[in-house]
Amino acid sequence: MESLNLFQRKDRTRQRSMLIALILLALSIVAIIAGVLFSRQAQRNYKAFSSAAKPKDQVLLKADRISDSFAEETSNKKKYYYLLAGQGKDISVVRVDSATWNILEDLVQRKVDLRDTPYTFAGTIERSDYKLRPHLSDYWKRLMGNTLSPTNPVYSFQLNTLRQNPIGIPFYIGGGIGLIGALVALIISLSTRRNARKSREKFQAYYPELTDFEVLDRDLRYEDPILGLRVYKDLAFTTKGSIQIADLRDTIWVYLEFVTSRYGTRSYFYFHRPDGKRYTMNLQGRKKVVQAQADHFYTFIQDNYPQIEVGYSREQYKGYKEFVKEQKKSGTVS
Repeated sequence: MESLNLFQRKDRTRQRSMLIALILLALSIVAIIAGVLFSRQAQRNYKAFSSAAKPKDQVLLKADRISDSFAEETSNKKKYYYLLAGQGKDISVVRVDSATWNILEDLVQRKVDLRDTPYTFAGTIERSDYKLRPHLSDYWKRLMGNTLSPTNPVYSFQLNTLRQNPIGIPFYIGGGIGLIGALVALIISLSTRRNARKSREKFQAYYPELTDFEVLDRDLRYEDPILGLRVYKDLAFTTKGSIQIADLRDTIWVYLEFVTSRYGTRSYFYFHRPDGKRYTMNLQGRKKVVQAQADHFYTFIQDNYPQIEVGYSREQYKGYKEFVKEQKKSGTVS
């Protein structure tokens, strides 16, 4: 099995994040393109079906006769006529305006044979029987040729479905989510690369002779695999998440703190320096687990670095502040 050092493992993480970002980006682009195409098709369908209600787009229907059993919807005042063809079968249920309604009433009363006198009208076809497609004009054949099916002989064409529920929206939402995911993965990849580069430079700044980074996995003075906390020579560092480094030679006080917010509880190790500055480590794990493992680290610190105080108390905080103030007065630190 291939053995990878700490920074090679981080580079693998970066490569995986970049690959995920590229895949999500490609899927997002495909989803957005699909959304555009479907939206355009939906708009074309909507315009085609809605145009029948406009006088400039009057439709020629070749029906045998008009049924005299027409009805009116009283709830919304929409008027309907049944155009018949063949053996009295419905060819279309037509919604018309008042002017067309009056004309159709007159045709019914006079029992005009539409086979001899075709009538051109402005209206909206609500449904049609696929078997009677030969009686439709070429205009409606083109519109409904892809939607009428022998398995579903009667269709209702509802304009509100196309207008209020654009088919492209789910694709846009999916594409947007994919873009956000790609951006997050890209940020993680770039952040991991930047953190690994800076951490490598820090290790080499502390120990210029360090060229074999496998020692950070092998020659350790302390290792906590649960928290990912290690000590190499005099450097404490984390391996889970971002690599964070603290110089124990430049530390006089270390303690654990839990910070609670609406997003949960985060755990931090603070390594305070004589100049008032500090190193910070973000620890991953549940609060009880982190607390238990911190006690083991405190024991290691007390056994190997007696000059470092461990734990937190108000007295320690006051003493540390006074110590820093005295150091600055004496000019020991700037």
